[in-house]
Amino acid sequence: MDDQHQESGQEIHLPDPSPWPIIAGLAAMFLGVALVWWARDTGSDIASVALGAAGAVMLVTVAGWAYEDGRMRAKAASHQEHGDTGVRFTQVITFAIPEGQLDAARAGLLSELNARESSLRDLAGFQDFRIVVSPAATGTSQVLAETTWSSREGLATYDESRETLLDLINSHPDQVAAGTVQVFDMEVVRDSKDVAVRFGKGTAAAIIGALAVGGFFVGAGLTLFEGESTVVEGDGGGVVPPPSGFAQTGLLGAVDFAFSETDIALPPNTEITMTVVNAGAAPHNWHLFQSSTAGDGPLVSGCTAGCDGGGSDVATPILNGGESAEFTFTTPGPGEYAFWCSIHPTQMLGTLTVAEGVPVPGGGGGGEGDAGDTPSGTTSISAKDLLFSTEELQLPANQEVTVSFDNEDASIPHNIEFFEGPVAGQGALIETCSEGCADGGAAVKTALEAGPVTQTFTFTTPGPGTYSYWCVVHPTQMVGTVTIK
Repeated sequence: MDDQHQESGQEIHLPDPSPWPIIAGLAAMFLGVALVWWARDTGSDIASVALGAAGAVMLVTVAGWAYEDGRMRAKAASHQEHGDTGVRFTQVITFAIPEGQLDAARAGLLSELNARESSLRDLAGFQDFRIVVSPAATGTSQVLAETTWSSREGLATYDESRETLLDLINSHPDQVAAGTVQVFDMEVVRDSKDVAVRFGKGTAAAIIGALAVGGFFVGAGLTLFEGESTVVEGDGGGVVPPPSGFAQTGLLGAVDFAFSETDIALPPNTEITMTVVNAGAAPHNWHLFQSSTAGDGPLVSGCTAGCDGGGSDVATPILNGGESAEFTFTTPGPGEYAFWCSIHPTQMLGTLTVAEGVPVPGGGGGGEGDAGDTPSGTTSISAKDLLFSTEELQLPANQEVTVSFDNEDASIPHNIEFFEGPVAGQGALIETCSEGCADGGAAVKTALEAGPVTQTFTFTTPGPGTYSYWCVVHPTQMVGTVTIK
């Protein structure tokens, strides 16, 4: 912009807008992307990059603003010191458009005049260009085309060496009323525009705009955090099955960067099978210590299946996003035992309390087996107030079952879909439906219909394990777990 800055006494004329408001808006956009990305809890990698980009762009913006403002002030002071009056010159051309030709002139002559600005900016001494039209309902419409120059020499050079606006006007006799063209070359005696004030207002407006945009994204991020936090019991966002808790299902969620529960309880000296589900994007694991302080002393031993490396220490392998680990171990004697994620040891911590009288999660464990307690035949589940009537289902393994799904929310569409894995929305749908599923297909899901409506479908359950279900249009609110035994 250096070659476009022209001084007029204490004022500096800026024909082009400053780029810094645009750059500040870009920084706010990066900040918003980072906040929303973090709020959705899809991992911190892109969020970190976006935050870094926002900080870098904002620093460049502040530095650029400061540099440009200082340079402009120095130039103004220099010209004031040397007594430069900064006289400017303007060429004004007026003409009339015949009645009935205004629309044609807008598409023809006036459009060509407007397009000439880019070539004018390349000329030495050029400062400004404007076109003013006074349209008339009847009679001729008046037009004023004005160019402003920093010196008489610049205007004279323009008149001598280039096709002028006057030449362009004279080339459209059908759009210019005969005898109405007048040209005035004038010297600007007074210009009351306070450019310094205008630049200051523009800067303030840009900063306020950037803060407003950034504030909007902050509010959106906080809203998303709040909405997601209702899905889990803990500080993390995202969908961590099951929402109902470890005591009911034996599932412990890990989300960037928190466990779904930081305090869990188990009975002593009992064989337990539990599952750790990584519902985030970053890798996690789960280690159980013999002491009440995580990282202090050895791990609890007694694992019989599914632990890291097939060893006896109660520790899962590292789980990437969407992966889970089911393992079996014998709990130690009564006491408090610490657990952590060894990858995020300062953020992901918790305590296991082992005490008499604590039930086995999900009613299992002890090696006795309770398949006889699992329901068979028809299972009912309903949707009301954007929630399922239950967040846990128990079904028998490898049997044909019938499910009745009742949508009680008037005018609100719901469905139910069953997934092969413990995390709803990840992996494939179970495909053993024999009757009543959407589109008559094999995928175990109902059609998406607004309530009140009841749909009944039949499918064959898979083998023992933990599965999941959700409503596809409300995946963060309507989600649950299916335990098949």
